[in-house]
Amino acid sequence: MDYFKLVEYFNSVDQFGINPGLARIQALLKELGNPQDSLSIIHLTGTNGKTSTARIISSILAEHGLKAGNYTSPHLCSYTERFCVDGCFIPELKLVEVFEKNLPSLKKVEKEVYPDKFSLFEILTALAFQYFYEVKVDCVVLEVGMGGRWDATNVIKAPVVSVVTNVSLDHTDRLGETVTEIAWEKAHIIKKGSFAIAGNLVPEALKVVEERCLEEGVALKLLGRDFSLLERRRENSSQIISIKGLYGNYEGLKMHLLGEHQAVNATLATVSVEVFLKEKFSEEKLKTGLRKAKSPGRLEKIKDNPTIILDGAHNPHGAAALAQTLRSEFSYRNLILVISILNDKDIVGILRELMSLASLVIFTENQSYRSTPAHLLAKKAKSLGSCKIVVEPDLPNAIKEALRRAIPVDLICITGSLYAVGDAKLYFANKGLI
Repeated sequence: MDYFKLVEYFNSVDQFGINPGLARIQALLKELGNPQDSLSIIHLTGTNGKTSTARIISSILAEHGLKAGNYTSPHLCSYTERFCVDGCFIPELKLVEVFEKNLPSLKKVEKEVYPDKFSLFEILTALAFQYFYEVKVDCVVLEVGMGGRWDATNVIKAPVVSVVTNVSLDHTDRLGETVTEIAWEKAHIIKKGSFAIAGNLVPEALKVVEERCLEEGVALKLLGRDFSLLERRRENSSQIISIKGLYGNYEGLKMHLLGEHQAVNATLATVSVEVFLKEKFSEEKLKTGLRKAKSPGRLEKIKDNPTIILDGAHNPHGAAALAQTLRSEFSYRNLILVISILNDKDIVGILRELMSLASLVIFTENQSYRSTPAHLLAKKAKSLGSCKIVVEPDLPNAIKEALRRAIPVDLICITGSLYAVGDAKLYFANKGLI
Protein backbone atom coordinates (compact mmCIF):
# COMPACT_ATOMS: atom_id res chain seq x y z
CA MET A 1 0.00 0.00 0.00
CA ASP A 2 1.21 3.52 -0.78
CA TYR A 3 0.06 6.76 0.86
CA PHE A 4 -2.53 7.50 -1.84
CA LYS A 5 -4.15 4.10 -1.29
CA LEU A 6 -4.17 4.80 2.45
CA VAL A 7 -5.93 8.12 1.87
CA GLU A 8 -8.49 6.31 -0.29
CA TYR A 9 -9.11 3.92 2.59
CA PHE A 10 -9.45 6.72 5.15
CA ASN A 11 -11.84 8.58 2.86
CA SER A 12 -13.98 5.45 2.49
CA VAL A 13 -14.50 5.16 6.24
CA ASP A 14 -17.39 6.92 8.00
CA GLN A 15 -15.93 10.41 8.28
CA PHE A 16 -18.31 12.01 10.76
CA GLY A 17 -20.24 9.14 12.28
CA ILE A 18 -20.99 9.49 15.97
CA ASN A 19 -21.82 6.32 17.85
CA PRO A 20 -21.62 7.13 21.57
CA GLY A 21 -19.49 4.83 23.67
CA LEU A 22 -15.86 3.87 24.06
CA ALA A 23 -16.26 0.09 23.73
CA ARG A 24 -15.01 -0.04 20.13
CA ILE A 25 -11.78 1.84 20.63
CA GLN A 26 -11.20 0.17 24.00
CA ALA A 27 -11.42 -3.22 22.27
CA LEU A 28 -9.03 -2.13 19.52
CA LEU A 29 -6.48 -0.64 21.91
CA LYS A 30 -6.64 -3.76 24.09
CA GLU A 31 -5.80 -5.83 21.01
CA LEU A 32 -2.85 -3.45 20.39
CA GLY A 33 -1.59 -3.83 23.96
CA ASN A 34 -3.09 -0.59 25.31
CA PRO A 35 -0.23 1.69 24.21
CA GLN A 36 -2.04 4.73 25.63
CA ASP A 37 -1.56 3.46 29.19
CA SER A 38 2.22 3.91 28.87
CA LEU A 39 2.01 7.55 27.76
CA SER A 40 2.17 10.75 29.80
CA ILE A 41 -0.62 12.95 28.45
CA ILE A 42 -1.82 16.53 28.45
CA HIS A 43 -5.47 16.33 27.34
CA LEU A 44 -7.25 19.36 25.86
CA THR A 45 -10.87 20.16 25.16
CA GLY A 46 -12.80 23.37 24.48
CA THR A 47 -14.92 25.04 21.85
CA ASN A 48 -12.05 27.06 20.38
CA GLY A 49 -8.28 27.30 20.76
CA LYS A 50 -7.52 23.61 21.32
CA THR A 51 -5.22 23.14 18.34
CA SER A 52 -3.26 26.37 18.85
CA THR A 53 -2.86 25.69 22.58
CA ALA A 54 -1.74 22.14 21.86
CA ARG A 55 0.86 23.25 19.32
CA ILE A 56 2.19 25.92 21.69
CA ILE A 57 2.49 23.36 24.50
CA SER A 58 4.42 21.02 22.22
CA SER A 59 6.77 23.81 21.13
CA ILE A 60 7.55 24.74 24.74
CA LEU A 61 8.09 21.10 25.75
CA ALA A 62 10.47 20.57 22.84
CA GLU A 63 12.61 23.50 23.97
CA HIS A 64 12.90 21.86 27.37
CA GLY A 65 14.40 18.77 25.77
CA LEU A 66 11.24 16.66 25.88
CA LYS A 67 10.07 14.65 22.91
CA ALA A 68 6.51 15.86 22.42
CA GLY A 69 3.85 14.09 20.39
CA ASN A 70 0.95 16.20 19.17
CA TYR A 71 -2.42 14.76 18.05
CA THR A 72 -4.81 17.32 16.55
CA SER A 73 -7.80 17.44 14.22
CA PRO A 74 -9.01 18.07 11.65
CA HIS A 75 -6.13 18.31 9.20
CA LEU A 76 -6.01 21.05 6.59
CA CYS A 77 -4.30 19.37 3.64
CA SER A 78 -2.92 15.98 4.71
CA TYR A 79 -3.71 13.31 7.27
CA THR A 80 -0.04 13.47 8.30
CA GLU A 81 -0.71 16.83 10.00
CA ARG A 82 -2.64 15.04 12.75
CA PHE A 83 0.45 13.16 13.99
CA CYS A 84 3.31 15.44 14.94
CA VAL A 85 6.52 14.83 16.93
CA ASP A 86 8.76 17.76 17.88
CA GLY A 87 7.12 19.96 15.26
CA CYS A 88 7.47 17.45 12.41
CA PHE A 89 4.49 15.72 10.81
CA ILE A 90 4.66 11.96 10.48
CA PRO A 91 6.20 11.00 7.10
CA GLU A 92 3.68 9.58 4.65
CA LEU A 93 5.52 6.25 4.40
CA LYS A 94 5.69 5.97 8.19
CA LEU A 95 1.93 6.50 8.48
CA VAL A 96 1.42 3.73 5.91
CA GLU A 97 3.78 1.49 7.89
CA VAL A 98 1.95 2.11 11.19
CA PHE A 99 -1.41 1.46 9.53
CA GLU A 100 -0.33 -1.77 7.81
CA LYS A 101 1.24 -3.06 11.00
CA ASN A 102 -2.00 -2.58 12.89
CA LEU A 103 -4.46 -3.48 10.12
CA PRO A 104 -4.81 -7.16 11.19
CA SER A 105 -5.85 -6.06 14.68
CA LEU A 106 -8.25 -3.52 13.22
CA LYS A 107 -9.91 -6.13 11.00
CA LYS A 108 -10.07 -8.68 13.82
CA VAL A 109 -11.73 -6.31 16.28
CA GLU A 110 -14.05 -4.83 13.68
CA LYS A 111 -15.45 -8.30 12.99
CA GLU A 112 -16.12 -8.68 16.70
CA VAL A 113 -17.99 -5.38 16.96
CA TYR A 114 -19.85 -5.74 13.61
CA PRO A 115 -22.16 -4.08 12.62
CA ASP A 116 -20.95 -1.36 15.00
CA LYS A 117 -18.08 -0.28 12.75
CA PHE A 118 -15.22 2.02 13.64
CA SER A 119 -15.41 5.69 12.79
CA LEU A 120 -12.44 7.27 11.04
CA PHE A 121 -11.57 9.26 14.16
CA GLU A 122 -11.42 6.09 16.26
CA ILE A 123 -9.02 4.50 13.78
CA LEU A 124 -6.81 7.58 13.60
CA THR A 125 -6.76 7.93 17.39
CA ALA A 126 -5.66 4.33 17.83
CA LEU A 127 -2.90 4.82 15.25
CA ALA A 128 -1.77 7.96 17.08
CA PHE A 129 -1.41 6.15 20.40
CA GLN A 130 0.49 3.33 18.72
CA TYR A 131 2.80 5.71 16.83
CA PHE A 132 3.62 7.84 19.86
CA TYR A 133 4.27 4.70 21.89
CA GLU A 134 6.62 3.31 19.23
CA VAL A 135 8.68 6.50 18.91
CA LYS A 136 8.84 6.82 22.72
CA VAL A 137 7.61 10.37 23.24
CA ASP A 138 7.96 11.96 26.68
CA CYS A 139 4.54 13.59 26.46
CA VAL A 140 1.49 13.37 24.21
CA VAL A 141 -0.44 16.61 23.77
CA LEU A 142 -3.83 15.16 22.96
CA GLU A 143 -6.65 17.20 21.46
CA VAL A 144 -10.24 16.05 21.83
CA GLY A 145 -12.04 15.64 18.52
CA MET A 146 -15.47 16.70 19.80
CA GLY A 147 -16.86 17.13 23.30
CA GLY A 148 -15.04 14.86 25.72
CA ARG A 149 -17.18 12.23 27.42
CA TRP A 150 -17.56 9.86 24.43
CA ASP A 151 -14.65 11.20 22.39
CA ALA A 152 -12.22 8.47 21.30
CA THR A 153 -9.32 10.26 22.99
CA ASN A 154 -11.08 9.89 26.34
CA VAL A 155 -10.18 6.20 26.43
CA ILE A 156 -7.07 7.28 28.35
CA LYS A 157 -6.74 6.92 32.10
CA ALA A 158 -5.98 10.05 34.12
CA PRO A 159 -3.90 12.51 32.10
CA VAL A 160 -1.20 14.50 33.87
CA VAL A 161 -3.02 17.72 32.93
CA SER A 162 -6.60 18.28 31.71
CA VAL A 163 -7.16 21.60 29.91
CA VAL A 164 -10.52 23.24 29.14
CA THR A 165 -9.81 26.25 26.93
CA ASN A 166 -13.36 27.70 26.83
CA VAL A 167 -16.96 26.64 26.28
CA SER A 168 -19.52 28.16 23.92
CA LEU A 169 -22.22 26.88 21.58
CA ASP A 170 -21.01 24.57 18.81
CA HIS A 171 -21.95 21.05 17.67
CA THR A 172 -25.28 21.61 19.45
CA ASP A 173 -26.83 18.73 17.52
CA ARG A 174 -24.45 16.33 19.25
CA LEU A 175 -23.24 17.91 22.50
CA GLY A 176 -26.34 19.69 23.75
CA GLU A 177 -28.22 22.91 23.14
CA THR A 178 -26.93 24.87 26.15
CA VAL A 179 -23.51 25.88 27.41
CA THR A 180 -24.20 23.88 30.58
CA GLU A 181 -24.84 20.68 28.61
CA ILE A 182 -21.77 21.19 26.41
CA ALA A 183 -19.57 21.96 29.43
CA TRP A 184 -20.76 18.75 31.09
CA GLU A 185 -19.61 16.74 28.05
CA LYS A 186 -16.24 18.48 27.92
CA ALA A 187 -15.61 18.29 31.66
CA HIS A 188 -15.42 14.49 31.47
CA ILE A 189 -11.80 14.64 30.38
CA ILE A 190 -11.08 15.69 33.99
CA LYS A 191 -10.29 12.55 35.98
CA LYS A 192 -9.06 11.56 39.39
CA GLY A 193 -5.27 11.77 39.50
CA SER A 194 -4.99 14.63 37.01
CA PHE A 195 -4.63 18.40 37.40
CA ALA A 196 -7.16 20.72 35.74
CA ILE A 197 -6.47 24.02 33.95
CA ALA A 198 -9.32 26.19 32.66
CA GLY A 199 -9.44 29.33 30.56
CA ASN A 200 -12.16 31.96 30.20
CA LEU A 201 -15.32 30.11 31.24
CA VAL A 202 -18.74 31.72 31.46
CA PRO A 203 -20.38 31.17 34.88
CA GLU A 204 -22.58 28.25 33.84
CA ALA A 205 -19.61 26.40 32.31
CA LEU A 206 -17.37 27.17 35.29
CA LYS A 207 -19.96 25.73 37.68
CA VAL A 208 -20.00 22.44 35.75
CA VAL A 209 -16.19 22.22 35.61
CA GLU A 210 -15.87 22.99 39.33
CA GLU A 211 -18.42 20.29 40.16
CA ARG A 212 -16.55 17.76 38.03
CA CYS A 213 -13.27 18.62 39.75
CA LEU A 214 -14.91 18.24 43.15
CA GLU A 215 -16.37 14.85 42.20
CA GLU A 216 -12.99 13.59 40.94
CA GLY A 217 -10.88 15.19 43.69
CA VAL A 218 -8.92 17.22 41.15
CA ALA A 219 -7.24 20.59 41.78
CA LEU A 220 -8.49 23.32 39.43
CA LYS A 221 -6.50 26.40 38.44
CA LEU A 222 -8.35 29.19 36.63
CA LEU A 223 -7.26 31.90 34.23
CA GLY A 224 -7.76 35.29 35.87
CA ARG A 225 -7.76 33.83 39.38
CA ASP A 226 -4.71 31.61 39.77
CA PHE A 227 -2.73 32.71 36.71
CA SER A 228 -3.18 35.43 34.12
CA LEU A 229 -2.12 37.24 30.98
CA LEU A 230 -0.49 40.34 32.47
CA GLU A 231 0.31 42.36 29.37
CA ARG A 232 0.05 42.24 25.61
CA ARG A 233 1.32 44.64 22.98
CA ARG A 234 1.74 44.52 19.22
CA GLU A 235 5.26 44.72 17.77
CA ASN A 236 5.45 44.73 13.97
CA SER A 237 4.15 41.33 12.82
CA SER A 238 4.37 39.82 16.31
CA GLN A 239 3.06 40.41 19.80
CA ILE A 240 4.87 40.65 23.13
CA ILE A 241 3.19 39.21 26.19
CA SER A 242 3.85 38.79 29.91
CA ILE A 243 2.37 35.94 31.93
CA LYS A 244 1.74 35.35 35.63
CA GLY A 245 2.13 31.61 35.97
CA LEU A 246 1.64 29.25 38.89
CA TYR A 247 5.34 29.12 39.74
CA GLY A 248 6.55 32.52 38.57
CA ASN A 249 6.18 35.44 36.19
CA TYR A 250 7.46 35.44 32.62
CA GLU A 251 7.98 38.73 30.81
CA GLY A 252 8.89 39.90 27.32
CA LEU A 253 7.64 36.78 25.53
CA LYS A 254 7.48 37.20 21.76
CA MET A 255 4.90 35.37 19.63
CA HIS A 256 4.31 35.39 15.91
CA LEU A 257 0.77 34.13 16.50
CA LEU A 258 -1.46 37.21 16.58
CA GLY A 259 -4.53 38.22 18.55
CA GLU A 260 -5.53 38.41 22.18
CA HIS A 261 -7.04 34.92 21.91
CA GLN A 262 -3.63 33.52 20.94
CA ALA A 263 -2.05 35.33 23.89
CA VAL A 264 -4.62 33.62 26.11
CA ASN A 265 -3.84 30.28 24.44
CA ALA A 266 -0.14 30.88 25.15
CA THR A 267 -0.97 31.59 28.80
CA LEU A 268 -2.89 28.32 29.11
CA ALA A 269 -0.06 26.48 27.36
CA THR A 270 2.59 27.96 29.65
CA VAL A 271 0.73 26.99 32.81
CA SER A 272 0.02 23.51 31.43
CA VAL A 273 3.75 22.95 30.94
CA GLU A 274 4.47 24.34 34.41
CA VAL A 275 2.13 21.74 35.88
CA PHE A 276 3.57 18.98 33.71
CA LEU A 277 7.13 19.82 34.77
CA LYS A 278 6.06 20.65 38.36
CA GLU A 279 8.30 23.72 38.50
CA LYS A 280 9.04 27.17 37.15
CA PHE A 281 10.98 26.55 34.00
CA SER A 282 13.63 28.37 32.02
CA GLU A 283 12.33 31.72 30.81
CA GLU A 284 14.72 31.61 27.87
CA LYS A 285 13.41 28.22 26.79
CA LEU A 286 9.86 29.49 27.18
CA LYS A 287 10.70 32.50 25.02
CA THR A 288 12.15 30.27 22.33
CA GLY A 289 9.20 27.86 22.46
CA LEU A 290 6.64 30.65 22.08
CA ARG A 291 8.61 32.34 19.32
CA LYS A 292 8.80 29.10 17.32
CA ALA A 293 5.16 28.12 17.86
CA LYS A 294 3.02 27.89 14.73
CA SER A 295 -0.62 27.06 14.18
CA PRO A 296 -1.43 26.67 10.47
CA GLY A 297 -4.79 27.95 9.34
CA ARG A 298 -5.20 30.22 12.35
CA LEU A 299 -4.57 33.83 11.28
CA GLU A 300 -2.00 32.46 8.86
CA LYS A 301 -0.61 35.10 6.51
CA ILE A 302 0.00 33.87 2.96
CA LYS A 303 1.23 37.02 1.23
CA ASP A 304 1.39 40.82 1.24
CA ASN A 305 0.15 43.48 -1.20
CA PRO A 306 -2.65 42.65 -0.80
CA THR A 307 -2.42 40.85 2.52
CA ILE A 308 -4.05 37.41 2.46
CA ILE A 309 -5.03 35.78 5.75
CA LEU A 310 -6.41 32.28 6.34
CA ASP A 311 -8.41 31.63 9.50
CA GLY A 312 -10.57 28.62 10.30
CA ALA A 313 -13.15 30.43 12.47
CA HIS A 314 -16.20 28.14 12.24
CA ASN A 315 -18.49 29.27 15.06
CA PRO A 316 -19.60 32.65 16.43
CA HIS A 317 -17.05 32.62 19.26
CA GLY A 318 -14.20 31.99 16.82
CA ALA A 319 -15.58 34.55 14.37
CA ALA A 320 -15.75 37.16 17.14
CA ALA A 321 -12.09 36.52 18.01
CA LEU A 322 -11.16 36.83 14.33
CA ALA A 323 -13.12 40.08 13.96
CA GLN A 324 -11.46 41.57 17.03
CA THR A 325 -8.01 40.64 15.74
CA LEU A 326 -8.68 42.02 12.26
CA ARG A 327 -9.72 45.31 13.87
CA SER A 328 -6.80 45.58 16.28
CA GLU A 329 -3.87 43.84 14.63
CA PHE A 330 -4.10 44.70 10.93
CA SER A 331 -4.08 47.88 8.87
CA TYR A 332 -5.95 47.89 5.57
CA ARG A 333 -8.20 50.04 3.40
CA ASN A 334 -10.83 47.46 2.48
CA LEU A 335 -11.55 44.03 3.94
CA ILE A 336 -12.59 41.37 1.44
CA LEU A 337 -13.98 38.20 2.98
CA VAL A 338 -14.06 34.86 1.16
CA ILE A 339 -16.43 32.73 3.23
CA SER A 340 -17.45 29.07 3.15
CA ILE A 341 -19.36 27.52 6.08
CA LEU A 342 -20.50 23.97 6.81
CA ASN A 343 -24.25 23.40 6.90
CA ASP A 344 -24.39 22.28 10.56
CA LYS A 345 -22.88 25.53 11.87
CA ASP A 346 -24.49 28.71 13.21
CA ILE A 347 -24.24 30.50 9.87
CA VAL A 348 -26.04 33.67 10.90
CA GLY A 349 -24.03 33.88 14.13
CA ILE A 350 -20.74 33.65 12.24
CA LEU A 351 -21.76 36.16 9.58
CA ARG A 352 -23.10 38.61 12.16
CA GLU A 353 -19.64 38.82 13.75
CA LEU A 354 -17.78 39.37 10.48
CA MET A 355 -19.86 41.12 7.86
CA SER A 356 -19.91 44.58 9.42
CA LEU A 357 -16.14 44.81 8.92
CA ALA A 358 -16.16 43.98 5.22
CA SER A 359 -16.42 46.02 2.05
CA LEU A 360 -17.02 42.89 -0.01
CA VAL A 361 -18.01 39.33 0.86
CA ILE A 362 -17.55 36.53 -1.65
CA PHE A 363 -19.52 33.43 -0.70
CA THR A 364 -18.12 30.14 -1.90
CA GLU A 365 -18.05 26.41 -1.16
CA ASN A 366 -15.40 23.97 0.05
CA GLN A 367 -14.98 20.36 -0.98
CA SER A 368 -16.79 18.88 2.04
CA TYR A 369 -20.20 17.38 1.33
CA ARG A 370 -21.37 19.42 4.34
CA SER A 371 -20.51 22.73 2.68
CA THR A 372 -23.48 25.12 2.54
CA PRO A 373 -24.35 26.18 -1.02
CA ALA A 374 -22.94 29.65 -1.67
CA HIS A 375 -26.28 31.09 -2.75
CA LEU A 376 -27.86 30.03 0.56
CA LEU A 377 -25.09 31.78 2.49
CA ALA A 378 -25.75 34.92 0.47
CA LYS A 379 -29.47 34.68 1.17
CA LYS A 380 -28.86 34.49 4.93
CA ALA A 381 -26.38 37.39 4.76
CA LYS A 382 -28.55 39.96 3.01
CA SER A 383 -30.16 41.22 6.21
CA LEU A 384 -26.88 41.43 8.14
CA GLY A 385 -24.89 44.13 6.40
CA SER A 386 -24.69 46.69 3.65
CA CYS A 387 -21.49 45.45 2.04
CA LYS A 388 -21.40 44.15 -1.52
CA ILE A 389 -22.04 40.41 -1.92
CA VAL A 390 -20.74 38.13 -4.66
CA VAL A 391 -21.62 34.44 -5.10
CA GLU A 392 -18.90 32.22 -6.58
CA PRO A 393 -19.32 28.53 -5.67
CA ASP A 394 -15.88 27.49 -6.95
CA LEU A 395 -13.36 28.35 -4.23
CA PRO A 396 -10.32 28.87 -6.50
CA ASN A 397 -12.42 31.21 -8.64
CA ALA A 398 -13.61 33.00 -5.49
CA ILE A 399 -9.98 33.62 -4.52
CA LYS A 400 -9.18 34.86 -8.01
CA GLU A 401 -12.17 37.21 -7.84
CA ALA A 402 -10.99 38.57 -4.49
CA LEU A 403 -7.52 39.20 -5.91
CA ARG A 404 -8.98 40.83 -9.01
CA ARG A 405 -10.95 43.30 -6.93
CA ALA A 406 -8.28 44.01 -4.30
CA ILE A 407 -5.70 46.77 -4.34
CA PRO A 408 -2.31 46.37 -2.61
CA VAL A 409 -3.45 48.03 0.64
CA ASP A 410 -6.50 45.77 1.05
CA LEU A 411 -6.81 42.63 3.20
CA ILE A 412 -8.35 39.38 1.97
CA CYS A 413 -9.45 36.92 4.66
CA ILE A 414 -10.53 33.38 3.74
CA THR A 415 -12.56 31.95 6.60
CA GLY A 416 -15.71 30.21 7.87
CA SER A 417 -14.38 26.64 7.93
CA LEU A 418 -11.13 24.76 8.41
CA TYR A 419 -12.10 22.79 5.30
CA ALA A 420 -12.20 26.03 3.30
CA VAL A 421 -8.83 26.99 4.73
CA GLY A 422 -7.41 23.60 3.75
CA ASP A 423 -8.72 23.97 0.20
CA ALA A 424 -7.25 27.48 0.03
CA LYS A 425 -3.85 26.25 1.26
CA LEU A 426 -3.78 23.62 -1.48
CA TYR A 427 -4.65 26.30 -4.04
CA PHE A 428 -1.86 28.61 -2.86
CA ALA A 429 0.60 25.70 -2.63
CA ASN A 430 -0.11 24.86 -6.26
CA LYS A 431 0.59 28.50 -7.10
CA GLY A 432 3.94 28.30 -5.29
CA LEU A 433 2.97 30.85 -2.63
CA ILE A 434 3.41 28.48 0.34
